[in-house]
Amino acid sequence: MKKVELELNIHSYEDVQKWAIETLENDPSNEFALDICFLSTPEEVLKYSRCIPKNYLMILYVCSYVVRDSIQRGDRIDIKEIGWFDLSKIIKEIFYSGGSISISKTITEYQDEYSTFCYKDLDYYYMICDKRYGYIFNFSTENEEKGFSLFNKNDLGTQKNYTFQPYDDEYNSQYVHQDLELAIKIFKEIYEDGYISTDSKKLFTNE
Repeated sequence: MKKVELELNIHSYEDVQKWAIETLENDPSNEFALDICFLSTPEEVLKYSRCIPKNYLMILYVCSYVVRDSIQRGDRIDIKEIGWFDLSKIIKEIFYSGGSISISKTITEYQDEYSTFCYKDLDYYYMICDKRYGYIFNFSTENEEKGFSLFNKNDLGTQKNYTFQPYDDEYNSQYVHQDLELAIKIFKEIYEDGYISTDSKKLFTNE
C-alpha cells in the first residue's frame, strides 16, 4: 500500500498506526509502515510527517464546541482524541445548556517552504442550541453549492421564528428540533464513518 492510499482512510494518528500494523502483516519489509509503528503520540506523528513529501495530505476530523452555561470550550480537537463517549456527553451538555458544536473534515498538509502545517476544511457539520427551544443542525460539503438544514417535518405550516441567544439569531421553527437522540445519531455517523448516511441526508433540505 502506498502513502497516497493511506491518505484516504486517515482520521487520526491511531488510524495511521492501524494502517501500519495491517500493512506489515502483508509486507514486513515496508519501511514506511515500520517507522510508523514506533510512533505513539500525535506529536510524534506530526513530527514524522515532516519527512513525508509535501504533497502528502492527511485527512482529519476536528471538533470545536462551546457549552454556554458552564463556559466549556474546545477548538479544533481531533474527534478520535475526544472519543465517542466524551463527544456524546458534550453534545448532551450543549443541548441542555445551550451552545454550539461543529465537526470539520480537514485536509492537513505540511509545507516545507514555511515549516508549518496548513489546513483546508472540506465538509462542515454544526449544531447550534438554545436550551429554551432546541437546536438547528446544518452541514455543507465541498461537492455541494448550497448548505443543508435538518428539516422538522412535524412543524409544517407553523412559520414561527425563534430567537437564539446570545447573538439574537432568528431561526424558523421548521428547522428547530427538540429530538436529542436524532442529533446524537447523526453525529455518531460522522464520528464512525466520516459522513452522514444516505438515510439521514433525506432528513435535510437545501431550500
